Amino acid sequence: QADALYVAVQPEKKVAKTRELEPGVMLDVDKQGRIIGLEILSLSKRYEAGSYKTAYLKNIKPQVIH
Repeated sequence: QADALYVAVQPEKKVAKTRELEPGVMLDVDKQGRIIGLEILSLSKRYEAGSYKTAYLKNIKPQVIH
């Protein structure tokens, strides 16, 4: 069983580059630098059990990562 979370923002796009934001947290971007997905490893060590099951996203706007 994987202890990870992957949030696919644009699953239909191909990943061109993966950037490590901090150890165990990776951001996938396309050729234009747009976010494709976010992966968090060792999830249970970072968050209390169950606390990550609900997420509220407010004021999310498309971003270009360079």
